[in-house]
Amino acid sequence: MRFDSPYARTAVWLLIAGCSASTNDVASYAGSADGLLMSALVLDDAFVAYSCGDDGMLDANTAWFAGTVEEGRLVPRTHETATLAADVDEARLVGTLETPSGAHAFELEEVGADGAIFLALEGGCRTALIAFRTSSGMRVQGAHFCADEGPFFQVTPIRPVTGLEDVVDVSFTDDTGLRELPLERVVMP
Repeated sequence: MRFDSPYARTAVWLLIAGCSASTNDVASYAGSADGLLMSALVLDDAFVAYSCGDDGMLDANTAWFAGTVEEGRLVPRTHETATLAADVDEARLVGTLETPSGAHAFELEEVGADGAIFLALEGGCRTALIAFRTSSGMRVQGAHFCADEGPFFQVTPIRPVTGLEDVVDVSFTDDTGLRELPLERVVMP
């Protein structure tokens, strides 16, 4: 599945900050599971979620989801290589992510302003980064990919992420060589 589909265009409305809800209105969840970091944003009956595999599992555990929230359950649109099932409440998001590497149980804590997803859409490609604050500092993980099944390229912030700004500059090496790209904080409309 390429990202120039209606599925990908959904992400575009997430970047329209001028017409969006305040980031204070969005419930932001983040955490880690075996082999991945994960974050989700929920506003009323809509959500986006992003899982990013760690260095050893980048190809297997990276997935982008968008969908609706129905009776406290995330209902994602179809994904080519992964399945997400999760229940949400005010304090946490609990569920299972099934990827090519297997099933990953997760419990994401509500992190408020201490967590964010950053994104850039370019042609049919997506570059995304998860960032959230923990007691030991910022956790960040990201990837550049042009299809649900990859290939995936590791994204690295150019400068340390010390806070959660509106833009994070990243670099990565893909099939065309070394690239740098600004990613914008995802906000819900």
